[in-house]
Amino acid sequence: GCSPGIAGTGKILFGGKTGTAQVISEEGKLRVKTRGEYQDHAWFAGFAPADNPKLAILVVVDEPASGRGIYYGGSVAAPAFGKIAKRALRCLEKKDTDDIVKSN
Repeated sequence: GCSPGIAGTGKILFGGKTGTAQVISEEGKLRVKTRGEYQDHAWFAGFAPADNPKLAILVVVDEPASGRGIYYGGSVAAPAFGKIAKRALRCLEKKDTDDIVKSN
């Protein structure tokens, strides 16, 4: 499925997909544990703004164990995507404005 949402408080509509991947041993048999917790990869692939995409961003968090059992892509990687997308869109808007000023 696709995860539409609003990034941060700037009401930027975005779309994307979350994921959590389990890390297995090199032999391909057992899940790998570090510091007593299983290793995982949390990720979020998204685009923004949803109605006219200007960005595509992939956030991957390696071993997002927080000690509180929060390690899913939607809990760990999606919030990071929101912060990155909001800031990047501001930079793109400033660049567009700078280009207009320079051309006048």
